[in-house]
Amino acid sequence: MMLTAQSSWSNVTQETIAGLAYRIKDLRATGGIVVTTIGLQTGASLVATHEDIITVILDQNSTTADYMMRFLNKVCLGLEDRLHLTDALTITVTDRDGNIIENDVGR
Repeated sequence: MMLTAQSSWSNVTQETIAGLAYRIKDLRATGGIVVTTIGLQTGASLVATHEDIITVILDQNSTTADYMMRFLNKVCLGLEDRLHLTDALTITVTDRDGNIIENDVGR
């Protein structure tokens, strides 16, 4: 399996995919994956389909933790968030008449 990635302002060209297809054949690989932020031109898509090259479209603002990608007709999301929790506990002891006997605050 061969993997290539391209980030640009235009779709991946047929020439790029054809070059990848020949490198796959030269390496005797069983297929390839091209990762792009935009997608493939129509001719490139046809070559990729014919040569068993899978296309992964990854959002250009992706990180290793936060991403959105389209792969094999599915959309995959990765999200990361941080949450910081603090709590406090107040214990109030009262007598039968409701008078506060003890008031304790813990953190």
